[in-house]
Amino acid sequence: PVALRWSRRHATLRGVNLGGWLVQERWLTGSNATLETSCCGAVASPFHAPGVGAADSEWSLSEALRSANQTGALLAWRDAWVSRVDLERMASLGVNSVRVPFGFWLACPRAGTPYIRGRVLCDLVDVVSLGEGRGLSVVLDLPGACGGRSGSATAGRLAPEWAPADFDLEASVDVVRAVARRYAN
Repeated sequence: PVALRWSRRHATLRGVNLGGWLVQERWLTGSNATLETSCCGAVASPFHAPGVGAADSEWSLSEALRSANQTGALLAWRDAWVSRVDLERMASLGVNSVRVPFGFWLACPRAGTPYIRGRVLCDLVDVVSLGEGRGLSVVLDLPGACGGRSGSATAGRLAPEWAPADFDLEASVDVVRAVARRYAN
């Protein structure tokens, strides 16, 4: 009975995950992947850019792209991954929610980290605005928390020496607060 009452009050979510857009994970994106996009033609994975080598997380990818003067590879990937046309198509197919994983470095950068931000705050504003205009609920998710969440998860940085004490709860909550203030309405 409780579940039935809840389902009558709330719409059923039919959603997609936009993983691989704002948080780069080699296992998800692949090193030889190419996007065939409606907006930008073929766009190669940033893990395939010259000089990237064996980058295994967004941290090492960002370091390698900076060293090789190839930061444009990541920015082109982000620009092509999700477009207005994609969101319109999702809505036309009955999708009513999208999950947008992001890392702390995109909302609240920290000194001493190599992450490439680009125009990502504009991207978040765009996807929230476009989603709202098309009846899509946007679920902003923080898998790339401050200090990491484990040594093996690559949502940000692969760090085998990671310990639970490395997770920065207070800073991660500050990121969630900042994002909530900006996008809550």
